[in-house]
Amino acid sequence: MQHHLNSKDVYTTLKKDPTSSLSTKLDRLLKKFLTDEKIPLETYKQMRVLHPRYPQLYGLPKIHKIGVPIRPIVSFYNTPLSALHKVLSTMLKPLTSSYIRLKRLP
Repeated sequence: MQHHLNSKDVYTTLKKDPTSSLSTKLDRLLKKFLTDEKIPLETYKQMRVLHPRYPQLYGLPKIHKIGVPIRPIVSFYNTPLSALHKVLSTMLKPLTSSYIRLKRLP
């Protein structure tokens, strides 16, 4: 896993954890939407994460490959935007379901 993290072209070292500032900005925005009556109280509560954490990186071995390399996995469970994502994906899903099918080109 350390090999993946040392890839400077893929990962950047942050000076500080942005989780709390991102969470604060999102809370302010959601409160403004609630105050302006753009979202109902129930939606406001659903879009908030009370105790956010930063995304967790871990690795799973690719046992079917020679040398058993690691596949990096990032868990976004309980991150500041995870609840917002869940609500928005539920709201937007009906817009994506249509009877139009794309055909694969030869």
